[in-house]
Amino acid sequence: MHTYSVALRISGTDLDLAEVSDALRLEPTQTRVIGQPRDSSTFVWPESMWEYEVRPGESKAFWDSLEDGLQTLIAAFSSRKRELWDYKQRYKVFLWCGDFSSSFGGGPTLSPQVLKALADFGVELMLETYASDE
Repeated sequence: MHTYSVALRISGTDLDLAEVSDALRLEPTQTRVIGQPRDSSTFVWPESMWEYEVRPGESKAFWDSLEDGLQTLIAAFSSRKRELWDYKQRYKVFLWCGDFSSSFGGGPTLSPQVLKALADFGVELMLETYASDE
């Protein structure tokens, strides 16, 4: 079985997290500050990151369909294209998708309509796969 996490991320060494929230009129679901420790290790974050994750519902953290998650995220930013374009000129802006799999094989299927919407959205898509017990 596969489940998915879908988020838009903006990262950079001089990224002002409060400015991004104000410009996009959204509260981030996760932030990272350059130089901040990663978990309990001695490693630190090499750049700051602002993230906005979309979820299928208040009680559900993961999407059963990557396509549904991507459509929801694209819709959430449809009125913010100009702001994203401005950030793309100075920072790395991308869609981060986690694919959590409890078995080998399978994976997401994307329709031509979603592929076109992604191309029109104009940011990179990063798909990371993780083994999951659930």
